[in-house]
Amino acid sequence: MNDIGKLVKSLSFIEEFVETTTTLATERNVQSLLSKVLASARNFTNCEAGRVYVLDVTKTKLQLRISQWEGGEPQNDWYRIRDFGQMGSSAANDPLMFCGMTSSVVLIDDVYRYTGFDLEYIYQHDQVNGTRTQSLILVPLRDHDKQTIGVLELVNAKDAYNRRYVSFKSLEPIICAFAAQAAVCINNAFLIETNSHLIELLNDTNQRLEKENRFLKARNSRNPDYNIIGQSEAMQRVFRLMEKAMDTAVSILLTGETGTGKEVFARAIHENSVRKHKSFVTQNCAALPEQLLESELFGYKKGAFTGATSEKKGLFELANGGSIFLDEIGDMPLNLQSKILRVLQEGEV
Repeated sequence: MNDIGKLVKSLSFIEEFVETTTTLATERNVQSLLSKVLASARNFTNCEAGRVYVLDVTKTKLQLRISQWEGGEPQNDWYRIRDFGQMGSSAANDPLMFCGMTSSVVLIDDVYRYTGFDLEYIYQHDQVNGTRTQSLILVPLRDHDKQTIGVLELVNAKDAYNRRYVSFKSLEPIICAFAAQAAVCINNAFLIETNSHLIELLNDTNQRLEKENRFLKARNSRNPDYNIIGQSEAMQRVFRLMEKAMDTAVSILLTGETGTGKEVFARAIHENSVRKHKSFVTQNCAALPEQLLESELFGYKKGAFTGATSEKKGLFELANGGSIFLDEIGDMPLNLQSKILRVLQEGEV
């Protein structure tokens, strides 16, 4: 080929190279970008196969993200994840780990005659998949800050006529230049993906906070009508406690001497809560004997005992969705108190 022909071919390659890297820069989907990066690298080098490995956020694990072979992706590919920590000192003998840790290019012209790195996993891969790895090159993917974010691996470069395997040595400058451009694109795509995820989380959080804010505003804007007169600090503390309790599903213990208005406060909590449209049921536990009180609270089936001519719903069932106030609960028999405690703990009869 004369000098003009070589120049035209070089210019054509440069044009294709620039066009490819420009196209990659516009891809925002990470997995799609990795696939295009690998396909482009294989096209430039006329190689049979390749893979792209990416370091995780901890920079301790190298994960296989995309694999391409002539005829499709192998079913049993090389190790999917390499963990620096788990491999320990043996990581230095692994060509992929060495490339990822040192940001150095690894080039092997004849895999089955090579005596440097431990390539046993390559032999196993070839045996399982019926492939033949002749040569390979590993190039670090380094972002604009010169930080390694992954490894580009290319396997079995061929001549222009696909007649024989050739060394990657003459292609190394092109591959390194392409890897540098690809790494920036990959890093940007990861940043965009991360930012999109953070924006989604932020939007979800904002929606939750807006909903909570509307609820708090609605609760604060209402004017609770307790029908209770009291301006002292002690009463204001009681009112604040009532406001905290009124929209919860917890049981509330009201203490005080007989005649101090425990039922008044219980009713005030109910009337100003989300349960106000349901029943408010009261029962003086000291006013009935144990057997009758149990039947009153829990109800009974028809024929459960002599005189039970029909089914009767208990007060707990009648108060479902609303509130039940049990007065003088301390005077209730201990046996019945244990049953009441179980209801309060489990929230069901």
